[in-house]
Amino acid sequence: MSGPINIHFIYYGNWNDQNERDILQNFFTNVDGTPWFQTLRQYSNLANTNITGPIQLTHVLANEYTFGTSLTKQNHIDIINEAIDKNFLPVETNALYYVLSSKDVQSEGFCKDYCGYHSHFTRPDNTQLLFAYVGNAEQQCAPGCATGNPDISPNSNVGIDGMINIMAHEMIESLNDPFLSAWYDSKGQESADKCNFNFGPTVKADNNANYNMIVSGIKYNIQMNWNPNTAECEIGS
Repeated sequence: MSGPINIHFIYYGNWNDQNERDILQNFFTNVDGTPWFQTLRQYSNLANTNITGPIQLTHVLANEYTFGTSLTKQNHIDIINEAIDKNFLPVETNALYYVLSSKDVQSEGFCKDYCGYHSHFTRPDNTQLLFAYVGNAEQQCAPGCATGNPDISPNSNVGIDGMINIMAHEMIESLNDPFLSAWYDSKGQESADKCNFNFGPTVKADNNANYNMIVSGIKYNIQMNWNPNTAECEIGS
C-alpha cells in the first residue's frame, strides 16, 4: 500500500479507561515519523512503488457489545460493516480498519490460534476492505501475547502494552501483504512473522519493564521490523 493510509479504530466492549485508549492512539498518530516505520518504506510492489505513508488515525468509535461478549470471526467483519452502514465510518480501500476488543470479550480462536490477525473482506458493492482484529489478552492469555514479561510492561498495563505490539505487527503485514498474496518468504512467513516477539536492544523503564521505543513521550516495546534489503530484523532504518 502506498500513499496516505487511514486508520480506523473500533473499540469493542468496555473501553472506559482513557489512558488505555491514549496509549494505543498515540502510537498510530505518530508512528510514521519514527525510524521503525522507515523500515516499512523499504518495501515495494511489482510496479516498484514503495510504502510511503503517512499513517493517519482518522476515526475512533466505540461499540458496547452489539454482538455480545463472545465473538466469531465473522462478527469482526459484522462490527465493521455495521459501523459503515450506520455512516459512522467511510468506505476506503486505502485504509485499515481495526476491531479492538476489551479484556472481558472472548473471540473465536483468540489466544488459541492468534493474538491478532489481519485479513480482508468484500462489501456488497464488491469493494474490498482491509481489517485487523486484536484483543486484550490480560485476563485470557497474557503470557502468550504479552510484550516480553507477562507481569510487567512499559506503561504498567500488560494487556494494552501487549495489544499495541500485536497491532503494530498486523499493520506491518497489512501494508506489505494486504491481500495475503504479496510479501512472504519461501516458508510462507509474512515479514512481521520473521521478527515476531523479537524486540532487539531494550532499556529499563522506571518500573523495571523493558521498552525499545519512545513515541511522542510514551514508552513502547514493539517487535523489530524485517528489512528486505539487509535481510535482518531491525528497530529502525
